[in-house]
Amino acid sequence: MTTHRARETDVVLRDGSTVHVSPAKSADAPAVRLLLKGLSDRSRWLRFFSAFPNLAKAARWATEVDNGRRYGLVATTEGMVG
Repeated sequence: MTTHRARETDVVLRDGSTVHVSPAKSADAPAVRLLLKGLSDRSRWLRFFSAFPNLAKAARWATEVDNGRRYGLVATTEGMVG
């Protein structure tokens, strides 16, 4: 069985900065919600097909995964999440 830790890695981006990529977990939900809240109105519309999506629900959906049928990744750098 593969552990979550075995699925984590650091990735160097084209600009030379590094992000840490790891499996999504419930504890990531507040940061994912902030990420979604920071999107432009147009980006939220294109992502959710709604002008006023329930961001808390979307963040929970993205981070409450079973790692079997549903799997998610988060990339973090200096407190930011993507």
